[in-house]
Amino acid sequence: MKIRSMAVAGAVAFSATVFPIALASTAEAANCVTVTYHPSDNAVDIHNGCSTTKHYKVAERWWPDSDCFTIKPGKTKHYRGTGMIQGIKEC
Repeated sequence: MKIRSMAVAGAVAFSATVFPIALASTAEAANCVTVTYHPSDNAVDIHNGCSTTKHYKVAERWWPDSDCFTIKPGKTKHYRGTGMIQGIKEC
């Protein structure tokens, strides 16, 4: 019974530390760029709703950041992480 309680407490602590980082990164994106996180797949979708081309990379913990992606207006970039996804950065 103690092992199960510790596993649940660990999962709750993990969720509490991951989501604030992801939400803070979303706030840094331009108003017309939307980010959808898929924690269960360790993936992110970056949608460019702007009228101009945008350049973003994905920041990962325990792994180098992704390459800089060019995202044209109206397009979405899907990225699956190797490390734990922390957010996006303009590049």
